[in-house]
Amino acid sequence: MSANTSRKWDRLYLGALSLCRIKIPREKPIICAYTINIDKIITINGKQIQNLCKGYERQIIEQLRKPKGYISSPLDFLVGILHYMGKGEGGEWAIHNKQAAEWINSNFEGNYEIGGTGAQAAKALANLGVKAILHVTNLSRMQAEVLTNSRNLLIPAKQGFKTPFETIRKEDFPVLHYIGEFRKGTTVKIADKKFIAMSDDRFITSYDPVNAKLNIDPNFSTMTLRHIKNIKKAIISGYNSLRDGNMFKEKINKSVDQVKNWKKINPNLLIHLEEADLQSSIIRRYVAKRVYPFADSIGMNSHELQAVARSLGLEIDISSEKELYKGTKFIFDTFQPKRIDVHSKSFSLTITRNNPIRESYAQAFGCLVSANRALTGKFGDLKNLEKINKTQSLSQEGLRIVDKIEKILLKSSKPGFNISLCVAKEVKNPIHTVGLGDLYTAGVVSLL
Repeated sequence: MSANTSRKWDRLYLGALSLCRIKIPREKPIICAYTINIDKIITINGKQIQNLCKGYERQIIEQLRKPKGYISSPLDFLVGILHYMGKGEGGEWAIHNKQAAEWINSNFEGNYEIGGTGAQAAKALANLGVKAILHVTNLSRMQAEVLTNSRNLLIPAKQGFKTPFETIRKEDFPVLHYIGEFRKGTTVKIADKKFIAMSDDRFITSYDPVNAKLNIDPNFSTMTLRHIKNIKKAIISGYNSLRDGNMFKEKINKSVDQVKNWKKINPNLLIHLEEADLQSSIIRRYVAKRVYPFADSIGMNSHELQAVARSLGLEIDISSEKELYKGTKFIFDTFQPKRIDVHSKSFSLTITRNNPIRESYAQAFGCLVSANRALTGKFGDLKNLEKINKTQSLSQEGLRIVDKIEKILLKSSKPGFNISLCVAKEVKNPIHTVGLGDLYTAGVVSLL
């Protein structure tokens, strides 16, 4: 990396932190909806997986040829772990019955963290000093304990906005998702085959009848509508909890109706839709067709970009920088949002109608929020982010990819929109791999 390149990115990150110091104390509350759960974080041990596979080697190898994409038995969970280890990427499968969920829970120890895009974004914002209005489908004592009792985190209640501990519902039970985190180099031997994790990543599994209903809390609807004139931004997500059937369209339509009601009162409200790993191509396509037109801002990772593009009839190879840009622009052209942000561990690409300098600062700030979570396992404040900026170098992979995309862009015309690229901070040996995109999103939206 040249000295000029280094200075360029140093200035960007320092500028993002300077803007944060000015902007965040003035920031209005940000709505975060719709899902909340508890993530049980399981560190995948190669020997343990190997032992659990004993006696089932033939069935596992057979299933790995064409994975089911969901879990109905313990064997399916083991297949999913090996599948994503071998691919060198993360993924998400639904658990279809309580028995399989109980087997995972009883066979794997883990730590408990807050889960759900809305909840993770809200906790990140609260730690940064931004008030977040969080939709809760469920709030057991255990979920309140792993959330935060910060006065910056607001739960709509009949009596007004309350802290999580003031709104615990005694009748609610903890909703657990099981997150298998594997480290690069984790090895499992089955028969004559060896599975080696190609990168640090995670396999998300969930048996979640609560969030699958995507019921919107009446107190949330009432309080947000009452205060929407004084709110500038909303992050919506959680459609990955829905399952195939007759009800998913009704649930999605109700959330769209809520957004439309907000926009009637406050047309300047920025709606950011954060994509997720939807298991159903039917639901994914419906979300794109029904929700995207009402989103001012759309965020997703590169694998989600590939899946969304495929659901709309475009096949792209995300290992190609040219194809990655092609897919991003395809969605931007199709739905005409103000911005679309494709983010990864090493870089982010935004196509936007906004000021590209402000976009770059927002991307850099999001990268710091995410990197702090990955490296420390904690939701950071501004001092933590300043430390990350000083101690962490730029991602070498990110520098390479951004350089290639910049060269591609030099050869193409870009009328009517701007492009902003950001190289992320290097994160080697992460402590945490779950929800990093959600943390990135919280940082970005706070500076838009």
